[in-house]
Formats: sequence, C-alpha cells, structure tokens
Amino acid sequence: MKFTTAAALIAVLALAACKEAPPPAPPEPAPVKEAAPEPAEPEGEAEPEPEPEPAPAVTANLKDTLTKQGGATKFLEAIETAGLGDYLTGRENLVTLIVPTDAAWDAMPKALKAKSAKKEELAKILRYHIVPSKMDLNRVMQHRGLPTVLGPEIPIEVKEGTKLYFGKANLVISDIEASNGMAHIIDQVLDPAAKK
Repeated sequence: MKFTTAAALIAVLALAACKEAPPPAPPEPAPVKEAAPEPAEPEGEAEPEPEPEPAPAVTANLKDTLTKQGGATKFLEAIETAGLGDYLTGRENLVTLIVPTDAAWDAMPKALKAKSAKKEELAKILRYHIVPSKMDLNRVMQHRGLPTVLGPEIPIEVKEGTKLYFGKANLVISDIEASNGMAHIIDQVLDPAAKK
C-alpha cells in the first residue's frame, strides 16, 4: 500500500505538472503621464490692455479744416481777398488763427467795417488774428497776451474761472487742429486799434 500511495501521489503530481499553466496575466499598462497643469495667472493681475492706437495724423490744412468745420466762410474769404492765403495753406511756418464766426463779421461795428473795405486795412485787421506759432488752448491760457503777425499782442483774459476772452471776444470753439497750425473760434472781430 505504501507503494500505491506513493505511486498515486507521483501520478497526481505528474498530472498537475502536465496541466496547462494558466495564461500569464496581461501586462499592466504603462502609466500615462499627465500634462503638467498650466501655471495659473496670479489673482488680481489681468492681462495688460493693448496700448491705444495713436491719433491719426492731421493732413488737412487750415483752409480745408475750417471749410469743413463751417461758420468761418467770411473769415476765409477775407484772408484770400487780403492776399494772406498762404497762412491758410502754407506748411513752412505753423500758425494759430483766432477766427471770428460769420455772425461776428455780420455784427462788426460800422467803423471797423468801413476800415475793412480797404484791402490794406483789411490785411492789418486779419494779421491781428494770426499768431506766428501753433498754440493749443492750454498754451494760450499760459499767456496774458498773444503775439500777432501784425505786431501788437491780443490780450488774453479768463473770467469767471472758465470763460476765455481774446480782447473782448469770447472763445466759442477751441483747438481746431490742422496740418499747418491751430484755430480757435471767437464771437467778435478783433480791432487792432481798440484800447486794450
């Protein structure tokens, strides 16, 4: 019996060895590398705003700019009549025009109107409305008087904290920019012979 038990044990072991081995376990998949998270923007810091585009360059001269603006037709005609058109269209020297409205030309005092009927006198009156440099309103307000092409200064005065006067004329529109200068619109024609 010993032999049979030993033989049975050997037979069982042999059978177990002959049986198919279980299939190998599938290989574990390689770990997937996750992409590193993008660094978060610090709180409170927004993307910088794009820089503003520069203002388009002014290409129209004073004549074209004032024509487009409107209300200064009589001044423009007077400048041409007096032979001073180069101040409207020239590019060599920047100027500032102190421009009376059409209504100001219509309301001009009789004595000044009579003077302006003579071309030579008209030219004097108009040269008193021309400053030989480009001056925006901020620059104008830094002066008590503006030099003119004629020679005498135009008195500058601020009243009531906000009203600007060129002599006795009230400023109506300021800082009309052109390629060859600047214009400011006033409500009276300036008289170079008027008492300051």
